[in-house]
Amino acid sequence: MKTLSLIQPWASLIMLGLKRYETRSWSTAYRGPILIHASGTRDRDGRNLWENLIADPLPPGFKVPTVPKRYADLPFGAVLCRAVLTEVIPTTHFSLLPGVEGFLGDFSPGRYAWRLTEVERIWPHQTAKGSLGLWEFDLPEVVR
Repeated sequence: MKTLSLIQPWASLIMLGLKRYETRSWSTAYRGPILIHASGTRDRDGRNLWENLIADPLPPGFKVPTVPKRYADLPFGAVLCRAVLTEVIPTTHFSLLPGVEGFLGDFSPGRYAWRLTEVERIWPHQTAKGSLGLWEFDLPEVVR
């Protein structure tokens, strides 16, 4: 299945349903099922975002399942969820996104927002090395 690697915490934010758009510098013609992979890369900005977002109260209406409070406790190097890539929209089509969504991506001109719907958590998470771009990963039968 097509798979996209993201640095944490963005992969977990998609898995939790808090992030509906993944912004990229490149577009794709692909539409359909996609797996979201958390890369093994640690990122200081990502750590600060995660720990501040989880420490602060979320906007009304967001219900977050129990999640690690510490960035270091997030899953790394694993496929976390599947979703459906339904649209790829130039970021120039966005003005202001509601809630936290506008802070969870780079919506500057010249970029693309990949709309992800029907997100389903994969448990247990599936260990994988990851890759740049869209890459193929075969989920074991037991987690499909």
